[in-house]
Amino acid sequence: MKSIKGGRAPSLMGAIVSFAFALFGIVFVVFMVSQMLTGPFRSENSGAVVVFIAFGILWLVVTAGSGIYQLYNFKAKNRPSVIDITDGNEEPDPLNEYFHGKYDVESTDAPAAKDGMYCPYCGKPIQADFAFCSHCGKELKK
Repeated sequence: MKSIKGGRAPSLMGAIVSFAFALFGIVFVVFMVSQMLTGPFRSENSGAVVVFIAFGILWLVVTAGSGIYQLYNFKAKNRPSVIDITDGNEEPDPLNEYFHGKYDVESTDAPAAKDGMYCPYCGKPIQADFAFCSHCGKELKK
């Protein structure tokens, strides 16, 4: 299976931005909770403070988790693929099968028709000089 890996620079930038958002979230929640307890936005409802703190913790977990994942993608030798590209001799795309139904990946020759050629994978009409199907994206054998 061929695959396209995400670049290391975008992964590092994603990690930096995620950690910056986590830091912003901590500062914002601490400031707002202090205002809710003692400042002009004092709330008599302690439940509101608890909900706000819970939201802050959720924000921190999501942004820090995203930053750790992006940092892993930046440093890992075997980074996860952004896109997997398969052809007829390899495994079919499971999402394509889920949304468009199964198709025959064994057939590699496009059948000729009176008005043109058809993709051997999805059956949509194609032009004879196409290298890839414009509908399913599979490489067409010449």
